[in-house]
Amino acid sequence: MGRQQAPVQKAQAKPEILWKTKEILMSEIMLTTKCVAKRLNISHHTLKIWRTKGKGPRYLKENPESPQSTVRYPEKWVEQWQKERMI
Repeated sequence: MGRQQAPVQKAQAKPEILWKTKEILMSEIMLTTKCVAKRLNISHHTLKIWRTKGKGPRYLKENPESPQSTVRYPEKWVEQWQKERMI
């Protein structure tokens, strides 16, 4: 006998958040994981591990609920992340 799971309630995204995400996607240069890894001089596998641990530059996912979803990094966010770590 399996356990019964409580119904999952999906959080409704606020319209202004969706609009800002679309705005970013339409106006920014978006980088792939491999491109960002090359910029940071690390392997793309390391960058993927950082994402699972909440480290590294901020990123966007096409569908956050899907593990296979496309990941993109707005160039501005990568540059900001690098600047924050300069000594």
